[in-house]
Amino acid sequence: MKNLIFHPETISTLRELLQIACSSSTRIDFMDKIFNKLLNIIDADALDIWVTSDKVYYHFHSVFLETDVCAQMKTGFIDNKKLIDFVIYDLGDKKYLEKQIKKTEAGSLWIENLVPNLTGTPDETFPYIVTGNGIHYPSQAFVEFDINETDKGLLQVKSIQPFFFNKKKVEKVYEGLGQFLGIVISYRRLHFALGERIKEITCLYNINHITASLDYSINDLFQSIVEMLPEAFQFPEITKARIIVDNHSFVSLGFKKGSHFISEKIIVKGEVRGRVEVFYTNYHYGGVYLSKDMAFLYEEQQLLQGVSRELRQILERRQDEQDKKNLEKQLHHADRLSTVGQLAAGIAHEINEPLANTLGFAQLIQKNPDLSDQIRKDIDKIVEASLYAREVIATLMLFVRQSPKQKDKINLNMVIRNSFSLLESRCEKSNINVLCELSPELPLFYGDSAQFQQIIINLIVNAIQEMTDGGNILVKTELHNECICLIVEDSGKGIPLDVIDNIFDPFFTTKDVGKGTGLGLSVVHGIIKSYGGSIQVSNRLEQGARFEINLPLTGEKV
Repeated sequence: MKNLIFHPETISTLRELLQIACSSSTRIDFMDKIFNKLLNIIDADALDIWVTSDKVYYHFHSVFLETDVCAQMKTGFIDNKKLIDFVIYDLGDKKYLEKQIKKTEAGSLWIENLVPNLTGTPDETFPYIVTGNGIHYPSQAFVEFDINETDKGLLQVKSIQPFFFNKKKVEKVYEGLGQFLGIVISYRRLHFALGERIKEITCLYNINHITASLDYSINDLFQSIVEMLPEAFQFPEITKARIIVDNHSFVSLGFKKGSHFISEKIIVKGEVRGRVEVFYTNYHYGGVYLSKDMAFLYEEQQLLQGVSRELRQILERRQDEQDKKNLEKQLHHADRLSTVGQLAAGIAHEINEPLANTLGFAQLIQKNPDLSDQIRKDIDKIVEASLYAREVIATLMLFVRQSPKQKDKINLNMVIRNSFSLLESRCEKSNINVLCELSPELPLFYGDSAQFQQIIINLIVNAIQEMTDGGNILVKTELHNECICLIVEDSGKGIPLDVIDNIFDPFFTTKDVGKGTGLGLSVVHGIIKSYGGSIQVSNRLEQGARFEINLPLTGEKV
């Protein structure tokens, strides 16, 4: 018998097999071409090829069509059993098979005449001895080959003729063919793995490239990244991606979920900010069933981790940039407050003396019994204006902290109730309902009760002035994380977003001329800061404004 491996037609076919290994996109496409080439150069009737990858096996068997041969595939787990034992003892009774099996020196096996009724009921989808159309293959050969250090392959050659195989034919034809097939499959795996790595590296490179650009907003950046991801996976046609960050979702074109997916969290400075997900929208691709355990490559999971790291770095950089801007803004604000404070202190001292003289002389004139009614009315207006000016000066002095604190034990709930007693009639007149939720667990602390009364009155008066048609004011106190928390909410129109960042600036006001000095909230802000506390303002979801004050109790708690 001639050696088929060295036949010119065979050599040409083997060369074509290597070319197929570089051009096939899927396993099924690759095996379709392999079957058609091999069945052209051997005289057997059908082929099965078994391949292992780690603990998974892939079984490809030939299906004859009118003009062509195509491959069908089945997958499963093989555990630690040898591939050749796994295949051959699935043919029928083990004791009977052991009597029928013959072996070459290299370990290949063949069976000369296997009786079909000993195999039991055949599997009509993936047949071994009897096919679904009733074809019986009594003669079969099994050649095991190496793919790499851990993975094996098995060439199963079948014939409808009894006693078709013998030792010489198996050794001269199929053992050499099996080893070459191992080289082709190994070469295909390497080529496929290289292609996948190139796609993954290209994806990460493109992400780095657009991340370095200053022209992208963060939303455009995430949208561009999510649109790149499907092309980096082995089945881009059925791959969809999604990035979720801070409750915002970015999806690839035609996005829909599938039960087969991988996901990675996006963790920024210890906080989970979102996740990146990749889905397969179909369980089948190119004739292959994608099982949940084998749908994604290990390298694809690694790629997703790399993308998650890139997204984390983007968010960290943007957060650092925002923190830097906020710090610069705070420094600028503090510098401006310092300058305004010095100016206000100078103005207050300059105005105080002539104002005191004006008020004093006006009050002396008031005591004159011989004044006409018109003059007395004019003097009353001078006194009223002077008193108002003195209140403004007193507020300025408090703003620049010229007035000393009178620290004592304070019950904030009691200060709130006393403040409401001063404002009760004004609230009734304005049709405003005041609700109090005061925590009985609030501890005493050291502070100036007059200053805290001023804080409460300022916040309440501001709310009253905004609610021209009446409404509700909620004042709430609670103890939270060793801090006293004071919350004031109203049901007014809220604060315009374009001015909300400026409301604590001195002399800033949205009120009409003569209805406000622009110092009330600045004074509140200054008092809170002097106690090491914080004040935050926001608009409520329903309607109105919300002020939240937090006062640390460290060193101040009684």
